[in-house]
Amino acid sequence: RACFAACSKRRKSTSGSKFGSSVSVSGNYAIIGDWGYKNNQGRAEMLFFNGTDWENIAVLTASDGTDGDQFGKAVSISGDYIIIGAPYAESWTGSAYVFEKPVSGWTDMTQTAKLTASDRADDDLFGKSVSISPDQIVIGAPWEDENGNNSGWTKAQTYIALGNVLHALARLDIDSTPMEGVDAEAIKEEFSKELGDDYECTFALA
Repeated sequence: RACFAACSKRRKSTSGSKFGSSVSVSGNYAIIGDWGYKNNQGRAEMLFFNGTDWENIAVLTASDGTDGDQFGKAVSISGDYIIIGAPYAESWTGSAYVFEKPVSGWTDMTQTAKLTASDRADDDLFGKSVSISPDQIVIGAPWEDENGNNSGWTKAQTYIALGNVLHALARLDIDSTPMEGVDAEAIKEEFSKELGDDYECTFALA
């Protein structure tokens, strides 16, 4: 039984590096995200398989990148095109960046085009997931209010889960009831000390 592996020597990492957090391969080329680079500004590295080893050939960055953007959180390559997401850019609105292979070949460069949502809003996380083909691009915005995690559909699922919890507590002879008239913002502020700001209070249970 034999085992074979091809390895690459990547560029020197920095503290907080997230090299390898996202990966996409097309032919002999691979794109690897490193959203933790430079205070979470992020970058992506381009590799080429020469038949024996993977060679680092280019570093891709956003021309308007800032700390916390997490450029490289999602990557996708197809032929001569690459798309890279930066979901936490601009107050978590998010952006995606398209790169086209130059005639002379891949090299250190910034984007060919920047994509944003036409109805963009804070906390959408546009660019959290991306995919590209020769003539199509798909970009996810999981926190978009109408259809994402903050949508009414998600809140409806919360109430379905509440029903299951109440049923389970009743089976255990534990008295419980949903609380009405609670200050959702005050509860969110209190729980954010432990859970962070990514949660929204929908109901309270006593």
